[in-house]
Amino acid sequence: MSYFTLARCPQCSFVATSRKQLRAHLSAHTGNRPHSCPYCDYRAACNKDLQKHIRTHTGEKPYQCELCPYRASDISNYRAHVKVKHKQRMQPAVAPTADRHW
Repeated sequence: MSYFTLARCPQCSFVATSRKQLRAHLSAHTGNRPHSCPYCDYRAACNKDLQKHIRTHTGEKPYQCELCPYRASDISNYRAHVKVKHKQRMQPAVAPTADRHW
């Protein structure tokens, strides 16, 4: 599969950008979940999902906010925090046009 080739799921409208992503998606249809949690009965289709789940047991929070002490176990929670709590501070800086020397 080339970099720009998309793989379509034969069972639904999902479109993957890689074979690996498509295989992980197909497990939702087949129920194949080979990755098991060492702490509970949870099983995941891909290792990434299992690692995210394991953090619910270990309390690990690898995503540290650069603007405050907040830490998150999940990248989506981290992004939501930054968007809500630091909205004004996260605006991209724009250089004044007078300082540009081409």
